[in-house]
Formats: sequence, structure tokens, C-alpha cells
Amino acid sequence: MSDRRLFDEDGEVIYAGRGARSKRCREMLGLGLAYALNEEDGELVWIEPDTPAEPTVSESAEKIRDAAEELADTLGVEVTGYEVRMESGDKTFIAELGTPDVHVVNGLTFDQLAEMANTIIGWMMARGLRFHEYQELIEKVHRLLARHQLPRGILQGLTPTIHDAAADARESFAVNQVPGTPSQTCFDELWILPGMMPYDHVCHPHFEGIDEVHVEDLPPMNEQEGMADCRELWEGRVKDVAPQFVCDNLAVAARSRCLNRGANKVVRIFLHWEGGLTDTVPMINYPNPASQQYRDCLDRFIAHCSELKQSGDNPNLRLIIYRTNGMTEEVDL
Repeated sequence: MSDRRLFDEDGEVIYAGRGARSKRCREMLGLGLAYALNEEDGELVWIEPDTPAEPTVSESAEKIRDAAEELADTLGVEVTGYEVRMESGDKTFIAELGTPDVHVVNGLTFDQLAEMANTIIGWMMARGLRFHEYQELIEKVHRLLARHQLPRGILQGLTPTIHDAAADARESFAVNQVPGTPSQTCFDELWILPGMMPYDHVCHPHFEGIDEVHVEDLPPMNEQEGMADCRELWEGRVKDVAPQFVCDNLAVAARSRCLNRGANKVVRIFLHWEGGLTDTVPMINYPNPASQQYRDCLDRFIAHCSELKQSGDNPNLRLIIYRTNGMTEEVDL
């Protein structure tokens, strides 16, 4: 039976040959300080320690990162970067590595959402919608797309994190809207849908939150003074009804405190039905009153935005107009 004992360089037994090796024995083996007995001549023979495989760069980096994160957790601090040093002769090379600025977010920007909403509604407008269908379509499309906007924290400028859309269900866009329910909150964007019925119009059905508008829900005709033509409005064609509300809605938008104090940085105007007013150029002697009034109100609002930007009250203001033909125009203020 071979002798399995292990010795140190002085011949002292560090392993008796049976059972588990002690910690001291294992350390001496790793350091190359252990010897075995040559049974033929009784001499001690040096045992070459096992050399572990050289770790790869990825394995080394992983080990460093794990150690740093463990230390950070113990101290209750955050790892903001790493410093790597390499000795070469009498020189030391140092590389400072910051943590990767990569974040995962779930959602679409307002540029993307506005483009999608305008495209979908533009397709449907080609069907010759009645006004109540148009109003209902806008509310449904906006409610659908609102669930895909960027998380509210991102919109408020907070540091993005991994985010599950289901954890932050959103029923409306984080924007100020005209027409819309009064709000004390000012967002970065103001969306104007000038062809929708103003919020304070006598024929407007009031409700909490977003809901559909159904003809059967409208008050009976002549139920109260000023409502005799409500059914006619809701059942009328969009191209005939929407222009009636343009000037009122743009006037409300121009008086917006969020816009005038500089909180709204982007204004988007959606002209879904504009073609009926602008495609046909009236004869000089027979001007189109509706077309001229629409143009005048739009020009006045653009001039108001330009004045806000030029005066410094809203120096970073942008104005973007979406039209039925899919064209998007950013107005030079």
C-alpha cells in the first residue's frame, strides 16, 4: 500500500494519509510547500501545486463588479463607477469606468403618439363621419394610445428605471388639452383639438373622465333654453360642424395660464377636418366666410404664440400643426 502522507520541508507530517485534509495542509499544497515520500529511497519529493486556469477578462470583470456591489451593499452606498489599475514596469495605468447609462423604459414619446393619433383619425375621417362619431373616435383613440405613453416619472424628468406598462395604467395623456376638463396641473405639452365641442358649450354632455358620446344620451330637444339645435349639431357632418368651434377653442387656448406662464413647452394643433375649408380657394368676389374666419383665428393664435416666445415669457415654445393629409408642420415662431 502506497504511503499517502504529506510532509512539510522539515519532514513534519501535515497529512496522515486518511480522511479530509486540514486547512493548513490545503494552504501548503496551494503555496507549493508540501512534500510526499519517495518509498524507494525514503527522500521527500516536492509536490507541484495545481495552477488554476487564467481567468478571462469577462470573468475578472464579473468578479470585480460582484465584490464592489457587495461592498456597496454593506456600506449602504451606491456604486457610481470603477477604477482599474495596471502595473507595467515602473508605470501605473489607471482607467476610470463609469456605470453604463443604460435604462429600460416602456412607452412612446408624444411625437410618436401624436403622429399615430393623427394618422388613425385621418383614415377614419375619409369615411365622412358625423360629428358625434368624430368626437367619440378621438376619445377612444386617445384613451387607447394613452396606455402606451412613457411612464409618468420619465415625463416628469425622473431617472428612468425598468418599467412594466401594466404597473402604471394610464387612461389619459399627461398633457393639457383644449377642449378639456379644467385642471390645476401644468404639463409640458398642450394639445388643441379645435374642431371638438368646447367644454362649456350648452350641448356638451358633462361627465367625469373620458367617456363615449352617444346620440341616444343627448337631452331631448327643447328640454331647456338654448339646446334646440343640439341634436342637429351632433348628427351633422364633421366638416360642417367642427369649424363652428375653432375660434372659441383657440381663444381658450390663448388664455391658458400654463401656456402664458411658460409651463407648456410644446403646443400641438390637430386639424382633422381642415380639408373642407382649405382645399377650395374661393373666388375673389365671393369669399368663403367660414374659411376666412377659420384662417383669421388660427393666424391670431400663431401670432400669440410667437409673441410669447419673442418676449421671453415662453422662450422655448414650439408649435406643431397636424393636418388631415398626414403632413406635419412646425411653425417658425
